Amino acid sequence: PGVAGCGGAADDIDAIIDFSSRGPTADNRIKPDIAAPGHDITGARSSVATYSCACDPAGGTGCCQSTGVDPLNKYSAYSGTSQAAPRVAGAAAVVFDWFNDHFGAFPSPAMTKAILINGAVDVKAPDVPNFNEGWGRINLTTSLASPVGALYTDQTTILGPTADAAAFTTSGVAQDPSRPVTVTLVWTDPAGAVSCNPCLVNDLDLLLTQGATTW
Repeated sequence: PGVAGCGGAADDIDAIIDFSSRGPTADNRIKPDIAAPGHDITGARSSVATYSCACDPAGGTGCCQSTGVDPLNKYSAYSGTSQAAPRVAGAAAVVFDWFNDHFGAFPSPAMTKAILINGAVDVKAPDVPNFNEGWGRINLTTSLASPVGALYTDQTTILGPTADAAAFTTSGVAQDPSRPVTVTLVWTDPAGAVSCNPCLVNDLDLLLTQGATTW
């Protein structure tokens, strides 16, 4: 999924940093999908790469502190959405393994993405989804909580290169009416045409109905 970078230990983990990737897409879809810490993240330091401070010409630590953080300079604190993306990749690997343990099958890429999005937590003000954080900051605790009554319906229909007009309906019962119900729809779409706008081939809509009320 598209990823935004939020503050790390040196900043507010629930604040989207100024250099983070932001949406929307050219056809106005919401991007990024999710956010993860990406500021002053410690990782292995390359022995050959040249580190620079393109985001801060004055040489400050705004977005690219590249100084070593250990005596042997084997690790470096660095910032960017390239630091946030590996966290999401690692979280996706955990979801992949967790799903197989629980259901005896590997999740599709769409299911993995849906689980991460469904458990994301809002950054600061309750205003998700938006073009800064998508559906919020990644949170495996909530993504893998397995609440009673949770339904996981993985893809069984392959979406083709032409728009499919099929409808799919599923139903469930809220086990605890005092808690919110969250529903996430994710699909893997075929690649759009070169220079497309919009690029969606299958533009799906999610309708949630309770009695006579539909959202």
